[in-house]
Formats: sequence, C-alpha cells, structure tokens
Amino acid sequence: MKKKMEMRMRMNMMKIMNE
Repeated sequence: MKKKMEMRMRMNMMKIMNE
C-alpha cells in the first residue's frame, strides 16, 4: 500500500467519525 493511499484512507475514517 502506498503511503498516500493510507493517508487518504485515514482522512476518510476521521471524516466519518467526525460526522
């Protein structure tokens, strides 16, 4: 897995948790 992909996935998880 690319680091960029991991970062994007983490960002999405954070967004879902925030919402």
